[in-house]
Amino acid sequence: MSMNLKGSGDPKDIKVIEIKFLRGPNIHALFPVMEAEVDLGSWVDTPSDPEFADKLSSLLPELEAHKCSYEEPGGFIKRLNEGTYPAHIIEHCVIAIQNKFGCSVSFGKARNINGSRYMIVTDYEVEKVASSALRFCVDMLNNMLHDEMSWEELESDVKQSLDSMKRSALLEERMGPSTSAIITVAKERNIPYRRILPKYSLFYLGWGVNKKAIWGPVTSLTPSIGADLVQDKNLCKKVLEDHGLTVPRGRVVTRVDSAVKYADMIGYPVVLKPESGHHGKGVLVDLRDGKEVKKAFKIASRESSDILVEEHIKGHDYRFLVVDNKVVAVAKRIPAHVVGDGKSTVEELIEEVNKDPRRANGHVSSLTRIEISDVERSYLKRHGSGLNKVPKEGETVYLRGGANLSTGGIAEDFTEKVHPSFRVQIERASRALDMDLVGIDIICEDITVPEDQTEWAIIEANASPGLRMHLSPNVGDPIPVGKHIVDHLYPEGDGRIPVIAVTGTNGKTTTCRIIDWIIRSRGHRTGLAVTGGIYIKGQKVIEGDTTGPWSAQKVLQDSSVEYAVLETARGGILRRGMGFDRCSVSVVTNIGEDHIGVDEISGVEDIFWIKSVVVEATEKNGHCVINANDDFAERLLERAKGKPVLFAVEENEITDRFIESGDKVFLKEGDDLVMYSGGKKERIVSVHEVNYLRGGVRMMVENTLAAVAAARCSGISGEAIADALKSFRSTERTNPGRLNMYGWDGRKILLDYAHNPDALRSLGEYVSTMDCDRKTIVFAGVGDRRDEDLVKSGEVISGGFDDIIITEYPGQRRGRKAEEVSSLIFQGVESNRGDAIVIEDMDEAVSHALQASKEGDLIALVDLDYTYEQLCKITDAITEGPNQKPKEVKSPHRVQL
Repeated sequence: MSMNLKGSGDPKDIKVIEIKFLRGPNIHALFPVMEAEVDLGSWVDTPSDPEFADKLSSLLPELEAHKCSYEEPGGFIKRLNEGTYPAHIIEHCVIAIQNKFGCSVSFGKARNINGSRYMIVTDYEVEKVASSALRFCVDMLNNMLHDEMSWEELESDVKQSLDSMKRSALLEERMGPSTSAIITVAKERNIPYRRILPKYSLFYLGWGVNKKAIWGPVTSLTPSIGADLVQDKNLCKKVLEDHGLTVPRGRVVTRVDSAVKYADMIGYPVVLKPESGHHGKGVLVDLRDGKEVKKAFKIASRESSDILVEEHIKGHDYRFLVVDNKVVAVAKRIPAHVVGDGKSTVEELIEEVNKDPRRANGHVSSLTRIEISDVERSYLKRHGSGLNKVPKEGETVYLRGGANLSTGGIAEDFTEKVHPSFRVQIERASRALDMDLVGIDIICEDITVPEDQTEWAIIEANASPGLRMHLSPNVGDPIPVGKHIVDHLYPEGDGRIPVIAVTGTNGKTTTCRIIDWIIRSRGHRTGLAVTGGIYIKGQKVIEGDTTGPWSAQKVLQDSSVEYAVLETARGGILRRGMGFDRCSVSVVTNIGEDHIGVDEISGVEDIFWIKSVVVEATEKNGHCVINANDDFAERLLERAKGKPVLFAVEENEITDRFIESGDKVFLKEGDDLVMYSGGKKERIVSVHEVNYLRGGVRMMVENTLAAVAAARCSGISGEAIADALKSFRSTERTNPGRLNMYGWDGRKILLDYAHNPDALRSLGEYVSTMDCDRKTIVFAGVGDRRDEDLVKSGEVISGGFDDIIITEYPGQRRGRKAEEVSSLIFQGVESNRGDAIVIEDMDEAVSHALQASKEGDLIALVDLDYTYEQLCKITDAITEGPNQKPKEVKSPHRVQL
């Protein structure tokens, strides 16, 4: 079979290279997407034609609904007929297959990476469904191109593959109806949620102190004593009985003769059930003599060794769903049954009923398939029927006495029909069991009359009540029980906490730490994720470079956190997306050249697009804090989704415009940091009152203004901000690796993280304000920067220091050979001066610098990984003892050495 694709090459040469899931806002979209790299081989420029269009749409009819560029259904089919290319075809097929399996997705795009390699992006709901859909599409196209299958074989292969996908991906990982009802409402209310593992229905809702959990219909508000209580059917009955509620007489037995003896005593018919069972398993009802009890005992014993024997209550089976001690839904449950047609056996009728597309195995659909077990066989036999019997036309044959939906039963809504007196009694039962959410089952002849005018009894309570019977009753209207549960968990609000996301090329970590300090100073419990680790309430709990989505989630899932301050770096946005769907305050410190050549970043324009994701993922009623002095300020303002707020060390046309319009602007005016808002000016603090600002260095002032703006937008007063800034120190404890100043043997030692030309310029400016005799820099570059960036770094440091020592730290070579990084930096220094020296070992370089220095000198140690502890080892070795460790300098511009 030829698909008339006008191309040549290996027919199996379309390959999936890599699949990534970006689970938060990303460079493609502000929602989760699957990003796949696909090599189209020699077919990359092969267009489709009408014959191909007909056959593909026959295999995947869902494509007919795709509008594509025509903006109307059938638009994509037109594109196929006109001629479109494999990357575009795969994109639409992946979306179509997800649609086929009930996933509501529609976003997709494809772009060329290099040669025959394309990046194909689509949104998704279930990761395994999306990845399986992609691989299926590639296999299908390869088979079509291979042209070795007949059309019938190809159709059969496609059908079998799709059926296999449905079983292995969809049914395993999609949410069941009960969980889905809750999560759907959470989405509608913009409550964040996170699934722990795909195969489990355990979800966390909300963030920080507002975090709640659900496991199916069970919530984190459910008391453990109540949940354990209702699992023990006999104990549950005793508690209800003690509260004056009607329950059947019953007793727990462990031996079959005891079961028969007790049944004889209370009189037939009786019910046998496992004491701690669920979903109706092992429950047998309407047992009429000792012989039936013996058979039932054998079946029930498969579920539990403790068997509850109860009197049989006549009537219909009803389920009351109680949320927060209020009845929110009532359903009449009808046992699994078939209706005769006068021709088919009971077994054949069961097969026909199971063809209903609403029926599926387990709890994944609105109805459960009817399974034939010993319970059904026993029930039919006891009622004079069997699987081979042919019922009369219209005759109803019940298959078991229990009416659980999980055993094939159906439901009729009775929420508006139930008499109010039953609501009162069932709500009493809920309070007696101390359950926030519970399903209570009763047997009653007539639930529409006052409860004291009919016979009834509570037969069971369920800590994990299924919601299907209320969401999709066979008779009656659905009840929005998911909304009742979410409203119980979150009576108001969206379960979020303030999230401050900080990005930029330089200054991110320092800005985050100042924000965290300000908010903690007001007594709030913060979660901070920055380069260097995760901190909860100021205490480091996880070590590492924690600036990506994994780190953000660790902060947001900590139930003690009231405010989250999250450094949001380039790498995480590119590789996994942001760790949250949106923030309340976003901060962009600056946009500059760094990481060029890494992750296919070709220039500062790419850096802008990556960083701008953060301002796009800001709440509409939130704030976007932007550096008005940055070259990209106007473009960031265009992309900002929240209310724009400016900060600047120098006024310009943008700040003037904002001040005139009454918007918030944070400025350095003279020696003061001030805020303009609503036409008024508010002084925050003087730089002379802030220890680390006394040099007036632009970099530090910018970071502080950004932090002040973010804190003010998060509800912290100007007075409180000023008090916090006056007590902040940039030390190894509060801001490690950022302008940490120490005094040692009459010298000043500065530890800093500067790692790109812009940061090194700022460092030079800072050092230039200090009163020192000679200034020495020990500099180790980072290997994953471009050659020209390392050379430029050397050029920058050549002008600000008297002595220059270039070194390498093995952990920062990042794929380069030994001495390669240092030689490039040396090349940059040598272009301006010829006295730099290279000492390859970092510790030797530091030791040399310290021993060559004199009292009154400054030594700047500039490396990503160098720590105070490492410095102390060097000074201990020089002084031959620990008595003269470097000590923190509280005021580097006024210190007496």
